[in-house]
Amino acid sequence: MKQIIIITFSLTLFLLSCNNSTQNQGQRDIVPNPEKYVHDGYLELPDSLQPKFKPDTLIGEISINNSDNVNKYLGNDVMEKLIFKGLPNSSVTSIDSKQRLTFYFHPGNTFKEFSEFKVNYNENINRKEGVTDDKEFKTESGIKLGMTSGEVRSIKGEPKTITENGTTKFHYKIDDFQNSEFLKNYNMPVYYADYVFNNGYLIEFRFGFEYP
Repeated sequence: MKQIIIITFSLTLFLLSCNNSTQNQGQRDIVPNPEKYVHDGYLELPDSLQPKFKPDTLIGEISINNSDNVNKYLGNDVMEKLIFKGLPNSSVTSIDSKQRLTFYFHPGNTFKEFSEFKVNYNENINRKEGVTDDKEFKTESGIKLGMTSGEVRSIKGEPKTITENGTTKFHYKIDDFQNSEFLKNYNMPVYYADYVFNNGYLIEFRFGFEYP
């Protein structure tokens, strides 16, 4: 009788192990540094097939250097709420207050046209600011907080520079005005995009035109 119980228990453990193995197939382990995972075999692609950097201009319903939808998305009184500390700026939060979008006004710009956007996690939920209907802030290329560095690379390509200082920052830049139709269209000398990762996960990103 004792032998039958042992055999039955062993068989049950074996079946449970097989079942868990099947369920876990295709699932990525949660690791503290997911940058070691490269989305869709990115680094294995030949240079000709690797993604090339394309600048984002949209966040939520607003766009760089464009006043369309600003009143609807940021409020009619957005210019009155600017904080004149460094570049004039103000911010709004996601509907659940977990994320913050900061927008920067360059002196000399057209009224209600913002040249830089920053998205990060909201660490001061008691701060008074506008609230959007968005649960998260996402660019037209799909960049959003919480992505892995591999996922960002798979969209944006290789950064121009990578810096390590407690966190990891990917820096992208377009500054060849003579050969950039993008810069010529906006008549701006430099566009940049920075992506900051902690333990391999995107915790902040900022993009737009550098202030002259």
